[in-house]
Amino acid sequence: MGRKADTRDYNGNMDHPDLNKCPDCECYFAGERCPLCGKLCPEEMRAGRRKPPEVPKKKHSTSPTSRVLFVDWFHRWWFIVLMLFLFPLVGIILLVTSPHKKGIKIAVGVTAGVYLFLSSFGISNVVSFLAAQWEKPVNTSLSREEYMDACQTFSPEELYRGADVYTDTYVSFTVEVVQKITDVYAHYNGGKYTVYYVCQDPDNTQIRFLIRDCRREHSRNFLPGDVITVYGEAEGNLSINDMEYNTHTAPGINGAYMELVQ
Repeated sequence: MGRKADTRDYNGNMDHPDLNKCPDCECYFAGERCPLCGKLCPEEMRAGRRKPPEVPKKKHSTSPTSRVLFVDWFHRWWFIVLMLFLFPLVGIILLVTSPHKKGIKIAVGVTAGVYLFLSSFGISNVVSFLAAQWEKPVNTSLSREEYMDACQTFSPEELYRGADVYTDTYVSFTVEVVQKITDVYAHYNGGKYTVYYVCQDPDNTQIRFLIRDCRREHSRNFLPGDVITVYGEAEGNLSINDMEYNTHTAPGINGAYMELVQ
């Protein structure tokens, strides 16, 4: 009567449904009293009346299969990854023909492909290109007329003395070109380095500016001695290095429009 004798509870204890059980000593016996403590077996602990032990439910296993998978040495991950970087074509063939899971193979292949693309194209060029896409030195949402109307007219000395005060301000002023330089550390985008014009106040050669060429139209070279009117956005004081690694420090202006006066 009762459940099978091989039933176990949560603690792994064997149950004997055909015997009485002492609730204190937890031993099984056939008589009326416990052979250890001598207590009379309660009605609820007698054979056939005792509540069956709670047996844990089986859970679905989320662990990988226990099947042993033998992988050839040339299909081991370390060798596949090595080949992907040294001999990409060989690595791809090994990756596709390997017995590894499809999802993992796709992840490894995509990661290796991105790395190889960046390596072949030049990581620095890719980073510079992406940075150039996000970087907008001048506002391009305004038309030429709207942009010029937004610019406040300053004298070179006023703008020079308040370089950090007028940061991000739309400004216009007239200066004389001294030198054209290329920033060696600036972004290399589309085969062109960032160009700056070193300019000065025509009436005071000690007042100088670094005007970044961000022209939206009519881009052409200026020569030393040219007097130009600049419409742009103040960038505050900055320092740049030219191709000879000379450092130039002055208030910076991102020039959206630059017109030759003479």
